[in-house]
Amino acid sequence: MKKKVGLLLVLVLVFSVIITACGGNKTDVQDKNGEAKTTVQEIIDSGKIVLGTSADYPPFEFHALIDGQDTIVGFDIEIAKYIADELGVELVIQEMDFDKLLGGLDTGMLDMVIAGMNPDPDREANFTDIYYEAQLSVLVDKGNTEISTVA
Repeated sequence: MKKKVGLLLVLVLVFSVIITACGGNKTDVQDKNGEAKTTVQEIIDSGKIVLGTSADYPPFEFHALIDGQDTIVGFDIEIAKYIADELGVELVIQEMDFDKLLGGLDTGMLDMVIAGMNPDPDREANFTDIYYEAQLSVLVDKGNTEISTVA
């Protein structure tokens, strides 16, 4: 299990590298001196990695009161913390509307996005392999007369 989680986190790290390194004609992320930041080493040199998320999708990212402080927490946030720790940089979480996240990458405001986003060829971003697939089920009471079929 620990090996799978480690592999998952490495894949997300690779994702963050791809997002920052492959910009094509997009504006690059700016470091603290206003210079373009396009490699992992430049992120390390800047001392921070900026994560964009929309914290309204528990258990992946959501708000919680921790020690009296409104804090964004969740599965995806733990992945981002791991990436920041591995790079030895500060994680800066930038919350925004879900539909503005890719624009944040495009304008250089964000280094990476982790927000339960599905890969889509129409989205101008590089995606990791899917790291979570939901296996959803619906349970109804055996005597339920309103819901009797999948349809």
